[in-house]
Amino acid sequence: MDEVPGMTQVLGGERIPLDGASVVKYATTEQGEGPRKCYGDIESSFGGIYEGFIELAGQLARDEGHRKELDQLKQALPKLVAAQSANKARLEAIKSFADAYQCSTEKTDFREALHEPIATALRRPDIGGDPDGAVAKFERAITDARNINEGIDDEDEDLVVTQAGGAGAYQPPNSKCAISGIAVESIEDPVEDEKGYVYEKAAIEQYVRSHTGRGRGDTCACPHAGTSHQISMASLKPAKNFTRWRKVQARVAASRRASEGGDDDDDVVLTSP
Repeated sequence: MDEVPGMTQVLGGERIPLDGASVVKYATTEQGEGPRKCYGDIESSFGGIYEGFIELAGQLARDEGHRKELDQLKQALPKLVAAQSANKARLEAIKSFADAYQCSTEKTDFREALHEPIATALRRPDIGGDPDGAVAKFERAITDARNINEGIDDEDEDLVVTQAGGAGAYQPPNSKCAISGIAVESIEDPVEDEKGYVYEKAAIEQYVRSHTGRGRGDTCACPHAGTSHQISMASLKPAKNFTRWRKVQARVAASRRASEGGDDDDDVVLTSP
């Protein structure tokens, strides 16, 4: 915009020379500082709000009898995340608009001018999604609290088997040792092959020795029906995943019996395919 000598405009209670440099400076710094500061202050407050949400979620999950309150908190969280995304988008839109704004004598509808930058910002995953990962942190807080209640440590957590058979949940592929016929949960010294099949160590080692060597090579067919992979003494490893799974299952079963007032001396029943 070319300078218009002698012409001024009152902006925000201050008379500003009506020239491009002065108006742009005012609109993008002093005048723009108000909205930017407002949205910036709101943005900085979300961290504390989320901390309160997550702390409360952990407390409710640790204490029995608060499922309803926990569900209400969980339903409110997406609304809070959406509010943060909208605020973050407005802040980003103001910044980008200020950088690109060209002063003009034409009337500017700033609400309309900011509409597209806001929509563009909301399409960015770091703005329109969950900028602080609040939902994941919230769910993690609940999981951690429940794991503490059930005596499950971080190493065991990924092997907890849910009733719904959640994604990634571990399950041994066999329910009995193919050689000894012993149920896997009763095996004292379990080993597994590279496909995860669990065996009683002494039984499977005897099987491999009797089916290898003497010109037959060092591998033999897996003894489980319907399988096609080969096993060897070298491929048999301590069944660490299975052992952890069995420990978790026992803890979960004991916790359920205790919460239901059952007898802790009852046999723990573990199931697998």
